[in-house]
Amino acid sequence: MPGPAFNANMAVLYGRFVQAAYTMYGNNPNNPTPLPSNDFPAGYQPTAWIQMQDFVLESLSPTFYGLLLAGFGGLQTWRNSSVPSVA
Repeated sequence: MPGPAFNANMAVLYGRFVQAAYTMYGNNPNNPTPLPSNDFPAGYQPTAWIQMQDFVLESLSPTFYGLLLAGFGGLQTWRNSSVPSVA
C-alpha cells in the first residue's frame, strides 16, 4: 500500500523541528531537558524529552536525544541525530 503523498510544506516544517533539536542540543549539550530554542517553530511545545544514557566501560549521564510534540494529528518523535550512539 503506498504511503501518503509528498507534502513540501510539511517537509519544510519537519526540517525546522529537526534543526531546532540540533540547536537545543548545541545550546547546552549537558542539559537532558533543554528549553525550546529561538528557531523552534511557533505554536508548538515539547510534551516530553527523549533521553538516553550511553555506556562503554562506565555509565554516562543522560543525554538529550530528541523530543515528543503534540500536534500533526498525534504525537511526533524528533530524534537528535547529532548525538552519536554507541553500538
